[in-house]
Amino acid sequence: EDTTQAQRYSQFRPAYPQQLLDIITGFIVKNGGGFGLAVDVACGTGHSTFPLRSHFTHCLGTDISEAQVQYARQKGKELDALNVEFKVASATNLPVEDASVDFVSCAEAWHWLEPEALYREVNRVLKPGGCLAVYGYRDPTLLNEECNDLLTELISRTLKDYSHERLKHLDNFYSEVTLPYPNSIRFDLPTEMSYSMEISNFIGYVSSWSSYQTYCERHPRNSVLEELQRNMESVLKATVSQSDSGSKAGEQSDSGSKAGGQSDSGSKTGGQSDSNSSTLKVDMVFPVFGHLGQK
Repeated sequence: EDTTQAQRYSQFRPAYPQQLLDIITGFIVKNGGGFGLAVDVACGTGHSTFPLRSHFTHCLGTDISEAQVQYARQKGKELDALNVEFKVASATNLPVEDASVDFVSCAEAWHWLEPEALYREVNRVLKPGGCLAVYGYRDPTLLNEECNDLLTELISRTLKDYSHERLKHLDNFYSEVTLPYPNSIRFDLPTEMSYSMEISNFIGYVSSWSSYQTYCERHPRNSVLEELQRNMESVLKATVSQSDSGSKAGEQSDSGSKAGGQSDSGSKTGGQSDSNSSTLKVDMVFPVFGHLGQK
């Protein structure tokens, strides 16, 4: 994996909400688990690793990608995360001793792994009473309906034939996941993960999708994301313009009763500065779901 893709992961992938950590830590506390060593497998650039540092004595993130791990280490330095480290390692060959880990997490990665091999390794490293969390999120729903239609068209038409079959597990909310422990639960966040991105960052996020990367391998000189950005910008600017027009109409009706009438509204007759100069953002929600189990 090249450093460009790792950079996209680091810069554009969304962070997990506190609500998710509350569910995980609540399960651990309820079942008498410990908060010593946590291991985050297939950690990527550390989005799911760093939030653990305030709950566990020590956190280890592992990934098979050297580029992803390098970005995670750099982020750790920026955050001064002294109790977090990262190592290049497979999720099925973790660099820790038998029965030494209190908690293992696998975020947005279970669908890329071989479940039975993963569970064997997790069972090896977990202490008795240790806990495992497998969780992820689906593609977002954009709150602007027209923008969401544009994204849906990209996913269902342009990228449809380039989406790996394993991604169906995310589309199915990990309903096929079965943890190897009797004491297991499934969870869905009661409130979907809300996110707001500048439109350029949202396009960067889409560029990190594996389906888009596969599409680019087959069509290296494509402009699908440039087109998506132009179309979404057009929609959002129109929305801002309509909002401005509505507010100005109200202002003009108020100013009509005033002598001269333009003292409040006259400076705004140009009226395009808001839609042209303000940063366009895309609001969205992600459904978050997963499974928790105790050895």
